[in-house]
Amino acid sequence: MAAPHGSNQRQAPSAGVSGGRLLPIAGLFVGAAGAVAAVLGAFAGSVPVYIAVGLGVVAVALGVVSLAQRRRGPAAIGGLVLGAAALVFGIATLVSAAPGQDADLPPQGELGEQAEQGQEEQGEAEAPAGEGLVWPKNMSTGGVVVAGPDAKLLTSEALPDNATPTPRSADELGQPALIQIYLDYRCPYCSVFEDASGEVLSEVLEAEAAAIEIHPLTFLDRASAGSYYSSRTAGAIACLADAQPDAAWATHNAFLAPEFQPTEGQSGHTNDELIAEIERVAGSVSPEARSCISEERFVPVSQALNDWVFANPVPFSGDPGLKVTSVPLVVVKGTPYEGDPSDPAEFREFLSAQGVL
Repeated sequence: MAAPHGSNQRQAPSAGVSGGRLLPIAGLFVGAAGAVAAVLGAFAGSVPVYIAVGLGVVAVALGVVSLAQRRRGPAAIGGLVLGAAALVFGIATLVSAAPGQDADLPPQGELGEQAEQGQEEQGEAEAPAGEGLVWPKNMSTGGVVVAGPDAKLLTSEALPDNATPTPRSADELGQPALIQIYLDYRCPYCSVFEDASGEVLSEVLEAEAAAIEIHPLTFLDRASAGSYYSSRTAGAIACLADAQPDAAWATHNAFLAPEFQPTEGQSGHTNDELIAEIERVAGSVSPEARSCISEERFVPVSQALNDWVFANPVPFSGDPGLKVTSVPLVVVKGTPYEGDPSDPAEFREFLSAQGVL
């Protein structure tokens, strides 16, 4: 016999109650998962943070719906709170880790003011800021200069403490041309350029068509979760220039390799891991270079050089007002490369136009 019409009406509210109770419980679990992902993201990079933001949105939505249905128990409120926390923390983490790494530079306090003032003559460059800065050998120009088929460092004595870098032109270096490269080992576009045009630069050295001057910068420390990775890698290059110059060029290339460069938001490799990578690409690390890297001996001078670069025009530029405003900046015989960093054919054409290659 068919059930009376009234009995069907009594069953419907019961099913709705069951589904309504599941909604806040689901929101609570999703919110908790989002909170866990947000915490993991603070240590493991941006992927868990994106997951946290997504789960946070879902948990907040479930919490709002639960409250709208008058499900105001602990599960509904807890899911809403956890979801909101995951959402807010995730967005804050992404915003703080976003470096704009192609990389447009933000104002940097006194450094930003100095950059606006500029210098009328390149010979009037200001000394790096800091007290008791100790210079490495073979970096008197402010960068690491390599030349020839073996990419040997051009040598120079260590500058006096707190001295101003002394840029040297191609003629002063005894080279047919000079390629100046400004980069940060934390910058993805610098890695893209190296990956695309590293062989082109090797051809330049092989043909002895130009010397290459590397300027490692440190401003992307802000993207390294407090580990000042840019400063430590720049300092490691300075240690090699000082104590093991034959390893500097291979290490420079290795630090920019996509498979070695840390992903966005990560703290980056430890000093021991930097040393291990140097040994992998350049052989045994000398005790002097090893202790220098471990002690971070040239981190302070690397940071001071970063400030000096941004406070002064690019030496020997055809445009006396040219400054580093993004990386990678590649200047060849005084002319900046403005093409696609990922296009080696375009870069080769640029070198040809400048009479190199």
